[in-house]
Amino acid sequence: MALIVTIIVLLILAGISIAMLTGNNGILTQATNAEKETGIAKEKEIISLAVSDAQIKDDGYEKLNKTNLQEAINKYTENLDTKVMDNNDGSFTVLFNSTNRMYKIDNNGNISEESTETLLGQVKSGKIKLGSYIEYLPETTDLNSTNFSKLIEDLKNYSGDLNNENQTLNQELSLKWKILDVNDNKIRLISDKPTTYKISLYGQLGYNNGVYLPDEACKVLYNNTTYANSVENLKIEDIQKHLKYDYTQNETVQSGNNPVKYGEIRTYTGNKYFPNIFRYEENGKIDDKQASNVWNNSSQNMLLNEKVEEAKKSITAKHMHWYKQMEEEDFEDKVYYELFINNGEGVYNTYLLSSRCLYLSNETVAFNIYKISKGNVDSHSFYSSKNISEGTPIAFRPVITLNDNLSIVSVEGTEAEPYKLQ
Repeated sequence: MALIVTIIVLLILAGISIAMLTGNNGILTQATNAEKETGIAKEKEIISLAVSDAQIKDDGYEKLNKTNLQEAINKYTENLDTKVMDNNDGSFTVLFNSTNRMYKIDNNGNISEESTETLLGQVKSGKIKLGSYIEYLPETTDLNSTNFSKLIEDLKNYSGDLNNENQTLNQELSLKWKILDVNDNKIRLISDKPTTYKISLYGQLGYNNGVYLPDEACKVLYNNTTYANSVENLKIEDIQKHLKYDYTQNETVQSGNNPVKYGEIRTYTGNKYFPNIFRYEENGKIDDKQASNVWNNSSQNMLLNEKVEEAKKSITAKHMHWYKQMEEEDFEDKVYYELFINNGEGVYNTYLLSSRCLYLSNETVAFNIYKISKGNVDSHSFYSSKNISEGTPIAFRPVITLNDNLSIVSVEGTEAEPYKLQ
């Protein structure tokens, strides 16, 4: 009996000892947690010091950017494997590969730990590659629904072309989706190819609403309220931000050996007609006056009715067109060449970007919209200041911005086995 009691007491003491060592509040657990917290504090301190170093230079203050922050962090980590990412919303993310911990630096310089387990965290850390396939299924569009009926009605009334019908524009559930990038600290997807169905745009109305209508089509046809934060058509800025090629130095060859450089401003006292959205454009002036409520190349928050006007004295415009046959080396990562231009099977069919583009020639201003055509970045004219109209049916390229905190089922991320959202 005494032996049994002794054994029981020893087992109880052993259990207590093990719990003290390994339980939630055990010595080993607390030691591990303390080590982790110390590591986090050290990494945050490195980031804080690196931010100060990157901003304070011998010749004064320098705005924080991906390059100077990476250089400063490399100095404090003795070139250990760290990666700085620009979230394109004024914030930055720093990944410490040795500990697989990631931190966000917000606009105010605050540093917070980010999860590496969400889809966003795995893409930022490089565990999931850009260009990987994601299984994204838009909600099935009812052709009799209010949203779809309104889309067709808007296209008929505001595109300049009456050929937009139910049979010419429809949802394509056969489209597959790839990871495009991280924008505003959110994952974005892009369709793996342009749409087959096309939008018809013509003349001043086509130009007036050439940003709004493709965006509206994407929202109606490719939304998923569970997974999508927003849906829109691809913009020229989405391509430009991933370029190594300096498009701002591009020159457009004109007849008479008079090239016009990207960003060049010219004033026209003849051929002064313009579509009324020109009054809102940041890159134009009418009779030397610019509207106070200006839109950039890719913004439009309402549909505009047809209205052609003629300036009394002059119109002034900035040349925003650039043209180039794109190559892999033009991009910061060849995956963007594959996503935008050529997927390895050949260049994509022509598709429209939701971005306006003023094209200046010797005598006229052409009111164009950007497109990707035959492997080129280019633009298509819909109206000119000579009061001449053009048009075309053209495909588009939906982009999905996903909701925060989504994760995925780990499969291969290939076309045959895409990652599944959850």
